[in-house]
Amino acid sequence: TDSKAHLESQAASLAAQVTEIEVQGQTSANEIMERQTELDHVREQLESVRVRAAAAEGRVEELEGSVQELTEAKAELAQQAGVILQLRGEVDALTADRSDGRPIESHALRRSSDQSD
Repeated sequence: TDSKAHLESQAASLAAQVTEIEVQGQTSANEIMERQTELDHVREQLESVRVRAAAAEGRVEELEGSVQELTEAKAELAQQAGVILQLRGEVDALTADRSDGRPIESHALRRSSDQSD
């Protein structure tokens, strides 16, 4: 009977160990599911960041194009400003030359004929 009691005690101990292992297994399974949910959430956030990054990259390209257009427009305006300053200088020169009594138009014609000579 001692050996029967000993076997029953071992069986009860093993049953308790099996129950403990099952509980630990269920706890581990729950933790794995929680981690999987967290991982899925992180993946969604990563995809969202990728989409925003791609949109930002597209916007940067648009802005670079706009900067290029503005740079070209600025150069064109600078060139036009140079022409305006040159014309203003010519007008100032013509008005300064009016002392001979001829109208401004004749001065302009004279200057253009001087340049063609």
